[in-house]
Amino acid sequence: MAGLAPVTSRGTVIVYAAEAGEGASDNPVGDNGLFTAGLKYAFANNQDLSLDGVLTTASR
Repeated sequence: MAGLAPVTSRGTVIVYAAEAGEGASDNPVGDNGLFTAGLKYAFANNQDLSLDGVLTTASR
């Protein structure tokens, strides 16, 4: 069986850097892709945001 294994842990969130059928945007000048770079920025600069707020900030 291919794909992701079932998640049995409570409080686990899985996010994707791209829509279904699309590839994630690479970052030609950084060590991480654009979404990961956005997540790192959001976590570092918005400690009072909810998870939804962090993901919204990262996706911009």
